[in-house]
Amino acid sequence: MSFSTFNITRCVRHTTYAIAILSFTFAGGAQAKSVAQNTVDAVSELNHQPGILTYQLPQATVRITALTEHSFEVFYEPDNSRQLPSFALAKRSSLATTSVNTTPSHIELFTTKSYAKINPNTGQIAFGLTGQPVVVEEEVGLFFTQTLRGFRFSLDADEQLMGGGQRVLGMDRRGHRMPLYNRAHYGYTTQSNQMYYSLPAIVSDQNYALLFDNSANGFLDIGHTDKDVLQFEAVAGRTSYIVVLGEDITQVSQQIAQVTGKQPLPPRWALGNFASRFGYRTQQETQDTVKAFIDADIPLDAVVLDLYWFGPDIKGHMGNLDWDRVAFPEPEQMIQGFTEQGVNTIVITEPFILSSSAQWESAVANQALAKNYTGQPRRFDFYFGNTGLVDVFDTDAQRWFNQFYTKLYQQGVTGWWGDLGEPEVHPADSLHQFGELTVTGDEIHNVYGHQWAKMVYEHQQQLDPSIRPFVMMRAGFLGSQRYGLIPWTGDVSREWGGLVPQVELALQMSVLGLGYIHSDVGGFAGGE
Repeated sequence: MSFSTFNITRCVRHTTYAIAILSFTFAGGAQAKSVAQNTVDAVSELNHQPGILTYQLPQATVRITALTEHSFEVFYEPDNSRQLPSFALAKRSSLATTSVNTTPSHIELFTTKSYAKINPNTGQIAFGLTGQPVVVEEEVGLFFTQTLRGFRFSLDADEQLMGGGQRVLGMDRRGHRMPLYNRAHYGYTTQSNQMYYSLPAIVSDQNYALLFDNSANGFLDIGHTDKDVLQFEAVAGRTSYIVVLGEDITQVSQQIAQVTGKQPLPPRWALGNFASRFGYRTQQETQDTVKAFIDADIPLDAVVLDLYWFGPDIKGHMGNLDWDRVAFPEPEQMIQGFTEQGVNTIVITEPFILSSSAQWESAVANQALAKNYTGQPRRFDFYFGNTGLVDVFDTDAQRWFNQFYTKLYQQGVTGWWGDLGEPEVHPADSLHQFGELTVTGDEIHNVYGHQWAKMVYEHQQQLDPSIRPFVMMRAGFLGSQRYGLIPWTGDVSREWGGLVPQVELALQMSVLGLGYIHSDVGGFAGGE
């Protein structure tokens, strides 16, 4: 197989378009399709509506939306491409007021605070604050094939960039090529390039941010392959990005929260003291633990029950989604007693339904699980046993899953801990039903935790809109904070090296919209 492409550099001025649509051919010569080659006037059919500018490139439609006075969404839609909806953006009731200025050398979409400037000959887009120079610009813009798609942006030589979400790489992430695939890193310490909660976004010291609204398996390359190029790439997914501008990093971070959604206020007790370990194995042990706090006059706001609430062993029981009545014979009375003492009860749930669990047949009968290509549950083996995965994108599967949350809430549970939601194992060929679309695991992987948090948060609001939901999960996406998600930093090593990176992890997440984040204070992995 041979491969060639146009438009990978900017050295040819005004001769090729900023969007490149590439193709692979086998023996007989490689041909690369770009939207146009060696011509001018890439941009045509301008259409300006309030807050939105739409135009045509050969083989693609481009829509620039002024989300706020300081931010733009750019959505490239190549002809006949498969697109997913936005996951990063919060719903908006209005857009920024815009105007358009057209000259032979550029097309500018203005708000009162910022601008997007389009080169009509190449289609390249640049961005800046009103009255100030360009701060960020496309290098190639979109590149697109049937197996890879993404964007390239130019970087200044001395530019420093945060981004990529949970990693232990240092605050400046430049020079790194980071996988965008949420995955557990058990026992990490002072170095990790792939963890539970990745974010396809960067924040620059030049006071802008780029957010890539794409849920698929991919990479974020910040000057690693090409030292002055930022490249986002994914195997599938939505071809859009969001530019956020500001006078300083504080304003940029505030604008990120504005466009992706603000974190709702958590319940007051969520900021208090929790009793948690792996794990309380019986009702008696749990009650004794709470009593010990109270007898010692140590404030206690919540007790957290790990996986022993639904089974006696680590393996074989995940997916029971109901109390082990041998170990917890009267959970309702236990929870009521805690409530009377001002102690909330949090239980763990996972999206894996083991074939050995009490709910396997029910999950299969209700088509609640992701499927294989024959329409049957996609089964696979992982640490806890043979399993299927709840299809949290499917509305029928959500109803099936939510019945267990309803029952637990009626029993007095007030906090939700969702674990393994990367998902920890997620076959690439799993099929999920997302509205009218059937999507693969690789297309949707990085928003699984996001969708699960949305489901839990909205269901809790339906059950009782007067209380603030507590939703603790270890994986999500850009904007997951608007569903009350409070992430933690996973299974950190129980040593000094595990404590060292926690400030970096918290700062990297908070600057991109996640206002609350925490870690296992005493560590988790190791020391057995």
